[in-house]
Amino acid sequence: MLQITAILMGALLVGYMAGKRGTGLDGTSGKAEESSRLRRNGGDLHRTKEWLRITLQSIGDGVIATDDEGNVAFLNEIAEALTGWSQEEAIGRPLTEVFCIINEYTRERCVDPAQKVMTTGRIANLANHTVLVRRDDHEVVIADSAAPIRDDLGSIEGAVLVFRDETE
Repeated sequence: MLQITAILMGALLVGYMAGKRGTGLDGTSGKAEESSRLRRNGGDLHRTKEWLRITLQSIGDGVIATDDEGNVAFLNEIAEALTGWSQEEAIGRPLTEVFCIINEYTRERCVDPAQKVMTTGRIANLANHTVLVRRDDHEVVIADSAAPIRDDLGSIEGAVLVFRDETE
Protein backbone atom coordinates (compact mmCIF):
# COMPACT_ATOMS: atom_id res chain seq x y z
CA MET A 1 0.00 0.00 0.00
CA LEU A 2 2.81 2.43 0.84
CA GLN A 3 4.44 1.66 -2.53
CA ILE A 4 1.31 2.61 -4.45
CA THR A 5 0.96 5.76 -2.37
CA ALA A 6 4.63 6.63 -3.01
CA ILE A 7 4.17 6.24 -6.77
CA LEU A 8 1.06 8.43 -6.76
CA MET A 9 2.78 11.02 -4.57
CA GLY A 10 5.73 11.04 -6.95
CA ALA A 11 3.44 11.83 -9.86
CA LEU A 12 1.68 14.58 -7.91
CA LEU A 13 4.94 16.06 -6.68
CA VAL A 14 6.42 16.33 -10.17
CA GLY A 15 3.60 18.71 -11.00
CA TYR A 16 3.78 20.51 -7.67
CA MET A 17 7.54 21.01 -7.75
CA ALA A 18 7.50 21.99 -11.41
CA GLY A 19 4.95 24.66 -10.58
CA LYS A 20 7.06 25.97 -7.69
CA ARG A 21 10.08 26.29 -10.02
CA GLY A 22 8.02 28.10 -12.62
CA THR A 23 8.45 25.19 -15.02
CA GLY A 24 5.34 23.79 -16.57
CA LEU A 25 4.73 20.13 -17.14
CA ASP A 26 5.18 20.91 -20.83
CA GLY A 27 8.82 21.89 -20.19
CA THR A 28 8.42 25.64 -20.64
CA SER A 29 9.88 27.92 -18.02
CA GLY A 30 10.07 31.49 -16.86
CA LYS A 31 7.70 33.98 -15.40
CA ALA A 32 6.69 35.49 -18.74
CA GLU A 33 5.62 32.12 -20.12
CA GLU A 34 3.79 31.26 -16.90
CA SER A 35 2.02 34.62 -16.87
CA SER A 36 0.99 34.22 -20.50
CA ARG A 37 -0.14 30.65 -19.86
CA LEU A 38 -2.18 31.78 -16.83
CA ARG A 39 -3.96 34.42 -18.88
CA ARG A 40 -4.45 32.04 -21.80
CA ASN A 41 -5.74 29.21 -19.64
CA GLY A 42 -7.89 31.39 -17.41
CA GLY A 43 -6.06 30.44 -14.23
CA ASP A 44 -6.03 26.68 -14.92
CA LEU A 45 -2.38 26.39 -13.90
CA HIS A 46 -3.05 28.13 -10.60
CA ARG A 47 -6.02 25.88 -9.93
CA THR A 48 -3.95 22.79 -10.78
CA LYS A 49 -1.10 23.83 -8.46
CA GLU A 50 -3.58 24.57 -5.67
CA TRP A 51 -5.30 21.21 -6.19
CA LEU A 52 -1.92 19.45 -6.01
CA ARG A 53 -0.99 21.33 -2.81
CA ILE A 54 -4.31 20.48 -1.16
CA THR A 55 -4.03 16.84 -2.23
CA LEU A 56 -0.53 16.50 -0.78
CA GLN A 57 -1.67 18.09 2.49
CA SER A 58 -4.71 15.76 2.63
CA ILE A 59 -2.77 12.49 2.58
CA GLY A 60 -3.14 10.63 5.88
CA ASP A 61 0.53 9.60 5.87
CA GLY A 62 3.62 11.76 6.20
CA VAL A 63 4.95 12.91 2.83
CA ILE A 64 8.40 14.40 2.26
CA ALA A 65 9.77 15.26 -1.17
CA THR A 66 13.39 16.03 -1.93
CA ASP A 67 15.13 17.73 -4.81
CA ASP A 68 17.74 15.92 -6.89
CA GLU A 69 20.45 16.77 -4.33
CA GLY A 70 18.56 15.11 -1.45
CA ASN A 71 17.43 18.36 0.19
CA VAL A 72 13.89 18.70 1.51
CA ALA A 73 11.56 20.42 -0.95
CA PHE A 74 8.17 19.69 0.66
CA LEU A 75 6.62 18.31 3.86
CA ASN A 76 2.94 17.81 4.45
CA GLU A 77 1.36 18.46 7.86
CA ILE A 78 1.57 14.82 8.95
CA ALA A 79 5.31 14.78 8.17
CA GLU A 80 5.71 17.98 10.16
CA ALA A 81 3.99 16.37 13.16
CA LEU A 82 5.99 13.13 12.91
CA THR A 83 9.42 14.73 12.37
CA GLY A 84 8.98 17.78 14.60
CA TRP A 85 10.14 20.06 11.76
CA SER A 86 7.95 22.73 10.14
CA GLN A 87 8.03 22.99 6.38
CA GLU A 88 9.61 26.46 6.62
CA GLU A 89 12.44 25.13 8.82
CA ALA A 90 13.01 21.96 6.78
CA ILE A 91 13.02 23.31 3.21
CA GLY A 92 16.53 23.21 1.77
CA ARG A 93 18.01 21.08 4.57
CA PRO A 94 19.44 17.63 3.84
CA LEU A 95 16.80 14.93 4.23
CA THR A 96 19.00 13.07 6.72
CA GLU A 97 18.81 16.05 9.07
CA VAL A 98 15.01 16.21 9.00
CA PHE A 99 14.27 12.50 8.53
CA CYS A 100 16.75 10.81 10.87
CA ILE A 101 16.07 7.07 10.91
CA ILE A 102 17.77 4.31 12.88
CA ASN A 103 17.36 0.58 13.44
CA GLU A 104 15.30 0.03 16.58
CA TYR A 105 17.57 -2.74 17.88
CA THR A 106 21.10 -1.99 16.64
CA ARG A 107 20.64 1.81 16.97
CA GLU A 108 22.64 2.19 13.74
CA ARG A 109 21.66 4.92 11.32
CA CYS A 110 19.70 3.63 8.31
CA VAL A 111 20.61 4.29 4.69
CA ASP A 112 19.13 7.53 3.32
CA PRO A 113 16.06 6.30 1.41
CA ALA A 114 16.07 9.30 -0.97
CA GLN A 115 19.66 8.70 -2.04
CA LYS A 116 18.92 5.00 -2.42
CA VAL A 117 16.00 5.51 -4.81
CA MET A 118 17.79 8.26 -6.74
CA THR A 119 20.80 5.97 -7.19
CA THR A 120 18.85 2.83 -8.10
CA GLY A 121 15.87 4.48 -9.79
CA ARG A 122 13.61 2.00 -8.02
CA ILE A 123 11.06 2.10 -5.22
CA ALA A 124 12.43 1.14 -1.81
CA ASN A 125 10.81 0.10 1.45
CA LEU A 126 12.48 0.60 4.81
CA ALA A 127 13.55 -2.45 6.72
CA ASN A 128 11.42 -3.61 9.61
CA HIS A 129 12.17 -2.04 12.99
CA THR A 130 12.93 1.41 11.60
CA VAL A 131 12.63 4.28 14.04
CA LEU A 132 12.30 7.96 13.18
CA VAL A 133 14.15 10.17 15.64
CA ARG A 134 12.12 13.35 15.87
CA ARG A 135 13.66 16.78 16.25
CA ASP A 136 12.95 16.62 20.01
CA ASP A 137 14.71 13.18 20.18
CA HIS A 138 11.40 11.36 20.75
CA GLU A 139 11.38 8.10 18.77
CA VAL A 140 8.56 6.87 16.52
CA VAL A 141 8.44 3.41 14.90
CA ILE A 142 7.52 3.94 11.25
CA ALA A 143 6.68 2.10 8.05
CA ASP A 144 8.02 3.83 4.97
CA SER A 145 8.27 3.71 1.23
CA ALA A 146 10.36 5.89 -1.07
CA ALA A 147 10.10 6.39 -4.80
CA PRO A 148 11.99 8.44 -7.37
CA ILE A 149 10.30 11.56 -8.71
CA ARG A 150 10.69 11.53 -12.48
CA ASP A 151 9.98 14.24 -15.01
CA ASP A 152 8.10 13.56 -18.23
CA LEU A 153 11.37 12.44 -19.89
CA GLY A 154 12.13 9.92 -17.13
CA SER A 155 14.95 11.88 -15.50
CA ILE A 156 15.04 11.66 -11.71
CA GLU A 157 14.18 15.04 -10.17
CA GLY A 158 14.18 13.92 -6.53
CA ALA A 159 12.51 11.43 -4.24
CA VAL A 160 9.24 11.16 -2.35
CA LEU A 161 8.92 9.41 1.01
CA VAL A 162 5.60 8.27 2.38
CA PHE A 163 5.61 7.10 5.98
CA ARG A 164 3.32 6.51 8.94
CA ASP A 165 3.52 5.96 12.67
CA GLU A 166 3.55 2.22 13.43
CA THR A 167 4.31 2.59 17.15
CA GLU A 168 1.18 0.79 18.27
